[in-house]
Amino acid sequence: MVNLSPALITLNAPDLTIAEDVVVGLVRARIMSKIGLRLQRITPGNGFYTNIGSQVRYGKAMSSQPPVPSINYYDDIEHGVRQTYDQETRELSVTFECFEQWNQEGQVPDVMEVLAGQMIADVEMAITRSHRPPYNIDTVFDELATGMNYEQSTILISLPPYYWVGALIAWTINYETVLANPFLTPKEQTITEEED
Repeated sequence: MVNLSPALITLNAPDLTIAEDVVVGLVRARIMSKIGLRLQRITPGNGFYTNIGSQVRYGKAMSSQPPVPSINYYDDIEHGVRQTYDQETRELSVTFECFEQWNQEGQVPDVMEVLAGQMIADVEMAITRSHRPPYNIDTVFDELATGMNYEQSTILISLPPYYWVGALIAWTINYETVLANPFLTPKEQTITEEED
């Protein structure tokens, strides 16, 4: 018999320290990096309800006592459908695991549900806006994606001795790549061909 202890598995999100106009990495990875940058803005000082952006991690949380406040995000299943002879449309499932401390023992469930609802609202506001000022609505991640859709959310409430509220939120991001080249969007390929 194998006894597995819960642990937090943290993966490193792709780094965006290079100039953003340089094409490096899978389109999928570049979208995930932009999501991470947007999630880091979730603090009350930036106009959000919660402070879950103070600890942003790329990777699935597997812990009975996650760090609070925090948010983990990860890309799940990806589906592709060939649309034309040289272009593929992809659907990427992205999951957000949000955790916030509840401050009082015996706090009524309605208050905890409000806190979970605030985390869900914060994630939606953050990922649908650019991470750069003036933080305009951008649901296509600087033209890397073609759109995004909210799928579902679930509220989690811990049992004593742990006191946290969680929200699991699922979104689908749609994007296109050049067939057999997941590093380029069709627009990026056109620009590359024009330069040659």
